[in-house]
Amino acid sequence: MVTNIPAPYREKVHENVSKYFWDEYLVVYADKKESNREWQFDDGNYKKIFLKKFLFEYKEKFIHINFDVWTILNKYNPQVVITCGFNPTFLMAFLWAKLKHKKHICMTDGGVGSEKRLSFLHRLVRKVVYKYSDAFIGASDKSLDLYRCYRCDENKLFKSCLCIDNDYYAKFIKKMEDRKYDIMFSGRFVDGKMPMFFAEICDELNKKIIDLKVLIIGDGELKSVFLDKLQEYKINFDYPGFIDQKKLPLYYADSKILLFPTKTDTWGIVANEACAVGTPVITMESAGVSGELVKHDYNGYILDLNIETWAKYSESLLKDNKLHSIFSKNSLEEVKNYSYRRAAKGIIDAINYVKIKNKKRSKKRWIN
Repeated sequence: MVTNIPAPYREKVHENVSKYFWDEYLVVYADKKESNREWQFDDGNYKKIFLKKFLFEYKEKFIHINFDVWTILNKYNPQVVITCGFNPTFLMAFLWAKLKHKKHICMTDGGVGSEKRLSFLHRLVRKVVYKYSDAFIGASDKSLDLYRCYRCDENKLFKSCLCIDNDYYAKFIKKMEDRKYDIMFSGRFVDGKMPMFFAEICDELNKKIIDLKVLIIGDGELKSVFLDKLQEYKINFDYPGFIDQKKLPLYYADSKILLFPTKTDTWGIVANEACAVGTPVITMESAGVSGELVKHDYNGYILDLNIETWAKYSESLLKDNKLHSIFSKNSLEEVKNYSYRRAAKGIIDAINYVKIKNKKRSKKRWIN
């Protein structure tokens, strides 16, 4: 697998895949870290290689160009190559697979909505890569729908969900009456994550709920503007600053609702983190989790971009203990479907599919 950087929600997945293939599974990383990530987590126990770093940033995206990926692939000569995007590094890996007559698998956590603004060239590259790929792995139903839009064979589609350590988070679950905060925000303080929209909701809710308590988790370029706006609105909020990955469950479990507005988010792992401690989530259609992990009027709400609407639904959920309890239980039940085991299975099934296909083709050639 050729991918960008290690991520906490994928380390255990790689471990499970590696165990299944008896350590014949290798993850090749373009870099150790990207500047907009402050993750701190334990490395997974699986084979990994870090390429020589070479990248540039364009519109908040990191473009990796690791020329040594070709050398690494020549050295290990894998039978199957999985690429996780369309950076030059991944395209070089795809080209290597095709020239060497190896199997290639595409992997994405994107969806139709997240690719609406792609240029003609970007779409053309995807059409070519998809046409000559042997299987496709998506992180969500929306990812699989994206492949379908490019007319990829239904039999070649596999799902590897994004997930967290549900068992670890379950240790921190609290009853609603024991939770300190009414609502929380968790994410980068950038325009796409809509922190200012969250601040407006806080202002509206503050007029309706006595002693509203708010938790803020994250960091980013809008930090001072965001926090200043909350202070201007006289919101009673806590901002603990950087939080170690292992301590995150403590904060989610201390909040009654996660508000997750976003302009576009391929998934939204914050929703997993909230659901894993029984915290209902309010989000919007532009979040990948909407309609899948977060279901409207079941374990949260999926709302239009309207301050009054978000405040209204938040208020009703905070004041209805019975409804909150139902949503909380539903969140815990729903998140069980998003586990490391299931995520690993999607990757394993895709690899086995192309390997079996390859064996059948080889046998036919030998018979001929």
